[in-house]
Amino acid sequence: MWFWSSSGSPYGSETIVGNNVLENQTIAFFNHRSIRRVYGSYGSHPEAGKEPEVIAAWNAKLQAAGIQSQFLMAENTWIFSENWPSFLEKITDRVIDFNAAPGRTPAEKFDALHLDIEPQALKASDGITAWSDLSDEGRRDHLFKLRDTYAAVRQHFVEAGLPHFPVYADLPVWFDSSASIGWTSPSERAQWFVDIAASLTGVSLMPL
Repeated sequence: MWFWSSSGSPYGSETIVGNNVLENQTIAFFNHRSIRRVYGSYGSHPEAGKEPEVIAAWNAKLQAAGIQSQFLMAENTWIFSENWPSFLEKITDRVIDFNAAPGRTPAEKFDALHLDIEPQALKASDGITAWSDLSDEGRRDHLFKLRDTYAAVRQHFVEAGLPHFPVYADLPVWFDSSASIGWTSPSERAQWFVDIAASLTGVSLMPL
């Protein structure tokens, strides 16, 4: 389940997390639907000085219900290397430091990082060429950027002394399509998937 912050929505984490009644109702819904993994978007709340204990208590509730808590991060322009420093700093603040906080119990920690970085959703309003305006070769090059971003995240965890920390990502089902991506050969396409598998623990496939 993707559990977006969705400020103002009655179903968003901004509304639910921190409200005991709504938390319990939400976990009951997750259990009723046999949801065993929650990809939670909590923004800066896990950071020191914000609301880390609220998030820790929520994680513990999920764990008690047999539900894994993955911290969800989403920003499509993170494929560009000039944006990596601030992106990796957020991972440190919101996952690595959060989990390592003094007194943090195993149940209160995030089980994984979950990345929803979608180059196929890039728009010209982001100050770059929209995905829809790219050539097939340009789209392939964006997937190489995505591959390198995953590798940078894995290396960040390695440097933090957490080489095996689980990192998951969302992918559309059509990234293997030569009709949509300008793969130069089947072997190049296959190697891309091999490369991202070296950085990621697993993926969630999206229909679009």
